[in-house]
Amino acid sequence: MTLLEIMIVLAILALVMGLLVGPKILAYFREARRKTAHMAVKMYADQDYTRWAMTHHEPCPGSIVELAGNAYGTQGYAITKAGAKLFLDHCRIVCRPIDDEMDRTWVHGQPNLAVFPFPVLEESAGSTIGNTRFDTFAVPRHLKLKRLIAHRVERWRRDASTILRRVRRFRARRAAKIKSQGNTDSSRKP
Repeated sequence: MTLLEIMIVLAILALVMGLLVGPKILAYFREARRKTAHMAVKMYADQDYTRWAMTHHEPCPGSIVELAGNAYGTQGYAITKAGAKLFLDHCRIVCRPIDDEMDRTWVHGQPNLAVFPFPVLEESAGSTIGNTRFDTFAVPRHLKLKRLIAHRVERWRRDASTILRRVRRFRARRAAKIKSQGNTDSSRKP
């Protein structure tokens, strides 16, 4: 058997192994990741919550609020499968940090919700990225107008989104108030 024949046989074996064993190994890996995440959540629910409840006298965070501004970071977050798909589709081309992109609800339409009171707080510390990203730089003359227009359009989109969110919130509160008044009026009738 020549060296070429041996290499061909090894390549065929590697191909067969890749087609037969590879998917099984990947499935085991996915299952292990899922089980690890499940165990971490269970540990948080069983152990960490008990410790938290012993040291905190306020009730467990229970209200979900929509953030009106930026969250300024991804210190702790949970995302649904549909939300992750939306971000994957939206962020195919990365043009800013992911936490900034997640804050831009007016662009991708995914609401930025938070548990209140906040269960995760950021420890104030210096940045490990560095401050060079804040340095001023000369914008080429041919890009100044394009950049100005892009900034204005972005601001208008953000402001329009904020106004629409406030209108929806106002309508929801008004509908709830009318509904509660209707319930109290019907309870007075004999």
